[in-house]
Order: sequence, then structure tokens, then C-alpha cells
Amino acid sequence: MRAMTTYSLRQFGTGNIQIPVLLEGFHSAPLAPSTRSYIMQFNVFVLLASASLAMSAQINGFAGADCTGSLVFSSGASSNECLTLGGASVKSIGYSGVPSQIQFFESGGQHDACTNGAQSVLGGGSGCSNAPVGFNWESVAVF
Repeated sequence: MRAMTTYSLRQFGTGNIQIPVLLEGFHSAPLAPSTRSYIMQFNVFVLLASASLAMSAQINGFAGADCTGSLVFSSGASSNECLTLGGASVKSIGYSGVPSQIQFFESGGQHDACTNGAQSVLGGGSGCSNAPVGFNWESVAVF
């Protein structure tokens, strides 16, 4: 037995939305009010979670250690991206919104543009990384 039923769900007070549902082998029965609420909450959560994945990390380069001093460089970076500091180098880099991992590369020909191994690797999230004594940071890779 096939029956076409339309359930009416209220979405944040903006009116009714008609959703056609095809039921096989069941009689038409309305969804319980609590079920409707969970469906709407789940849809909103998925939408917000998807939007946050598309956002980029924020990278800020500072003239001083411990993310102090003047701001020399500021940019967004997407996952799987190498960000060079455009010829500048900095003593420390502050970061936020890093999905999984961030790698730091010191200034100097062999390490410019995220090459020949990172000098520091930190987990995702937010933080600040100081360049090794006697060196500056030149590039970062975000993962």
C-alpha cells in the first residue's frame, strides 16, 4: 500500500512549510511534535557545522616574540595552503581557526615557501609560535 502524506512543519515562526513524504506499507500518521522539533534542530546544526568548515585560519605575524610588538603581516589561509610572508619575516606568528595542524618554516633560502621540513609543528586551534633563537619565520602551512 502506498500513501502520499504531507506534514506541516513550522520553521521559526516564518509560516508553514509543506513537505511531501512517501510512505510504503504504513498508514498516514502525523509526526509527534517533539520529532518535528528535533528535525529542525538537526538541520540548523548541520548548516552551521558546514559553514564553519569553509572558513579560513587567521595568521598574524609580529615583530616581537610571544606575539607582541608591531603587526607586520596579517592574512587568512585555507586548509592545505602554504602562506609566505611576502618577503617579510617575523619573530612570532599568532594563529586562530587552524583546522588540524600548522607548520612553521624559518627564514632562509632552503626553507622559504614551506620547503625542506618545518622547524615547528603545532596542532589545530589557536596559539602563538616563536621562531627559534637567531631566526625569523618566513612561511606557514595550514592543514
